[in-house]
Amino acid sequence: MNKNGGWFLGSSIFLVIAMIFGVGLSYGHGKSLIDEKVYMGMVSHTEYMSAETGQIVARIVDFQGTPIVASCYATVIYPNKTIFINNASMTASTIGGDYYKTFTTPFPEGVYEYQANCYYSPNKKQSATNSFHLSPALNTIGEVNSTLNNLYLSMGSNFTRLYSALQGMNSTMISQFTGLNASIASQLAALNASIAYQIANINVSVDLTPLMNKLNAVNVSIFNKLNTFDARFNSLDGNLTLVLARELQINSTVNNIWDKVSLNLTVELDNMQVSLAQVLKNTNEINSTVNTIKSNQENQVYMQVVSG
Repeated sequence: MNKNGGWFLGSSIFLVIAMIFGVGLSYGHGKSLIDEKVYMGMVSHTEYMSAETGQIVARIVDFQGTPIVASCYATVIYPNKTIFINNASMTASTIGGDYYKTFTTPFPEGVYEYQANCYYSPNKKQSATNSFHLSPALNTIGEVNSTLNNLYLSMGSNFTRLYSALQGMNSTMISQFTGLNASIASQLAALNASIAYQIANINVSVDLTPLMNKLNAVNVSIFNKLNTFDARFNSLDGNLTLVLARELQINSTVNNIWDKVSLNLTVELDNMQVSLAQVLKNTNEINSTVNTIKSNQENQVYMQVVSG
């Protein structure tokens, strides 16, 4: 073998070894990049009413969908871009890779922007941003429900007081009738005793005119008291009739109010359902377009890294 042939063979072997080593390095580097590819996104609800329990949820996994253990923190800002929740620690969910922060929704209506930052080993960070909406329509529904509940409770309280008043009137009537009967019985007993005494002590020659006059006076007194009792009874009966008529008017008014409120609320809810359905449709279309663009961008980045 001549010198040129030996040099050529040695150069070829070195080139092959270098190519093999380079391919190994490229494969190893590419595998490292793939292993480090992390996906993070927000998976929480986006429509709320004020004063209810809200929650933002972030999900962080690797390219194979394996959950990543991380420390995540949430920040939420009001519609005017001031801080509502500042870098608060998020809790790991029972679903691996999910981290959540629970809060009570505030009262200013509008769009609330929020961000989750997740830190994982070693010295790596992923962030995701989204928003939720405090809906005036949902707040209006809540206020209507509260008003109807208060109206129902108020009516129930009025009926309770009316029932108590009727019971009190009934007790008063029974007490008056009982006292009147006792008074009449007492007077009759005294009269009988007086008559029996006078009869036992009179002679045949005694003039019975004073006794008859007294009996007539007693009869007139009893008749007058019975007339007074009858007048009081008629008055109480008339008052009870008025109370019952008023109660019927109140019941009719409450039923009319309830029918009108229920009808208006049903119409409003139907209109809101149609609007919300259209919003949901538009949101799904936007999410689909964003996901398609995101997927295309990730595929392009991945192809550039592997080919480079």
